[in-house]
Amino acid sequence: MSLDDNFDLVLAIPCDTVKTKKTKSIESIASTSLAKFSDSPVKCGDTEFKIKNVLYDNKANIEAYSKIFCEQIKEHGDYELIFSDENSTIKTVRTPLLFGQVILYEDEKNDKFNPLCCYNFFCVLGELTVEDDVFSIIYFVVPDINYQDSTLLMDQSHELWCNIDGQCISSINNENHHIIFTDYLSRLGYKYFGKIYSIAFSDLNQYKKITNGKSSKKIFNILAGEVYKNDDKFSHQITLSENTNEYILSKNGKKEDIVLSKKEKFFDDYNMYSSYGAYASIYAYYYVIKEGNRKKDIFHDRIAPDETDEGFSSEANILFVLETEILKITACLVLSKRINEQIKNPNMKEIQKMFGSFINTRPLFEKLNYRYLGAQKEADFIYNQFRIGDIIADYDRKRELLRNYSEVTNSITANKNSKIIQFIGMLFTFTSGFSVLSRISHLLFDNEKTLAWSIEFILPIIVFVIIIGIFIPKKNIKKMLSARRQTYTNFTAGKTAKE
Repeated sequence: MSLDDNFDLVLAIPCDTVKTKKTKSIESIASTSLAKFSDSPVKCGDTEFKIKNVLYDNKANIEAYSKIFCEQIKEHGDYELIFSDENSTIKTVRTPLLFGQVILYEDEKNDKFNPLCCYNFFCVLGELTVEDDVFSIIYFVVPDINYQDSTLLMDQSHELWCNIDGQCISSINNENHHIIFTDYLSRLGYKYFGKIYSIAFSDLNQYKKITNGKSSKKIFNILAGEVYKNDDKFSHQITLSENTNEYILSKNGKKEDIVLSKKEKFFDDYNMYSSYGAYASIYAYYYVIKEGNRKKDIFHDRIAPDETDEGFSSEANILFVLETEILKITACLVLSKRINEQIKNPNMKEIQKMFGSFINTRPLFEKLNYRYLGAQKEADFIYNQFRIGDIIADYDRKRELLRNYSEVTNSITANKNSKIIQFIGMLFTFTSGFSVLSRISHLLFDNEKTLAWSIEFILPIIVFVIIIGIFIPKKNIKKMLSARRQTYTNFTAGKTAKE
C-alpha cells in the first residue's frame, strides 16, 4: 500500500423496497456473501486480477469494518441529532448487507467490461422507519482506493460490475451476463431510483500530494458527479478555480463556455470542524481528514473510533449528516412514486393509508435539529447543494394533486352513495304505500264500485303522494297542472259559447 491508495469511496444509493419480492433475511445475505468472499485473485475470463486493497481490507477484517461503519454513524447520530418532538417515532437502523469485489473495466463506450482491476467492498443497508413506512439507503463502500480508480468507479457507479458469492458472470436462459450491482439489488428486493451520491475521503498527505504543482486541479475532478460522455471517448471534466467562484469545462483538453451550477468549498473558517475540510458538487462530496498528527492514510484510522477523543470517528461524523439529508430525498422519492401509482391505478383505501404516511413522515422534514452549529451548518449546506428543497416542493405538489384527486373521487363516491340511499328510500316508500296502491288497483281492475275508507289509509296516502313527488320531476308536475288548467279553461270557454 502506498500513499496513492488512501481514498475511501462511499456511494449512497436511495432505494425503494420491492413489495412483490420475497427477500432473504439481511443476515442470511451477508453471511452467504461473506462465506464465499475470498482474497484470492479474481478470475475474469482467462485473466486473474489481484485485489488492489487486499493488504488492509481483507476477509479477516472487512466484516468488522462494516460493523464499525454502522456503529459509528449511529453513535454520532445519537450524539448530535435531536428531535423537536420528544416522542418521535423516527428510527434508523444500519446493518451489514453484502461483501465482494468490484471490478473496474475500461472506459470505452462500445466495448464494455474489459476488466482493468478490482477492489474489495462491503455494503451496508440503512433503514429509516416512521410508523409503518420504511425508507432505505444502500451504502457501497470501497476502502483504500487510489485517485484514478476512484474517479473511474464513480463514472461506472450506475453499472458496477461485481464479484458476489464467488461469481462475476451468471448464466440466465443459457446466456452469460455480467453481475451488475443495481440488478443484483433488485433481485434482493431493493430498486434504486437512479440517484447515486458519491462521497470520497482522504487524508491530508494525499490532499497535498494531488493539489501541489501541475496536478493542482486533480481534486476537483472527483467532484464532477454530473460528468457526462459525448460521442467520442473523452469525458467532460468540470473543475473549480482557486477562488471557487468560477468554473471551467474542458473538453478534450480545451476550455469551453458553458453554464453550470457553482461548486463551493465550505468550513474554511469553522473551528469546530477544523479536523476536516469539505468540498462539494451536486452529487459528489470530497472530505480531507486532517485532525491532529495521527496518521489517517488508511480506512481503519479514518473509520475506527479515536480513544483519545471520546470515540470520535472522522468519516462517521461526516456521514451521519449526509445520511439524514439523503433519507429526506429517499422519503420524497418513495412517496412520490406511490402518488404516481395511485393516480394511474386509484385505490381509495390505499390513498387513505398514504395520507397517514404523509402525516407520519412530516417530522422528518420539519423537526430535525442538530445539537451543534457545525453539524446544522453542514446539513443546511447539503440541503441546498443537493437541491432537497426542490425535491420536497415537487413531492408537496404531487401530494396536493393527490389530495385534490381524492376529494373529487370522494365527492363522486358520495354522490353515488346518495343515489343508492335515495333508491333505497324510494323502495321503502313504495313498500310502505303498497296497501293503498293495492286498494286502488281493485277499483280499477276488479270492478269494485266502492272503496272502504279507513284511518289506516291516511299514512299510505301521504306516502303515495311522496312516491309521485319522487318519481315525477317538479317541472313535469307543473306542466301537467298547467295542461290541466288549460284544458279546463278551454272546456269552460266552449261551454260558455254554446250557452
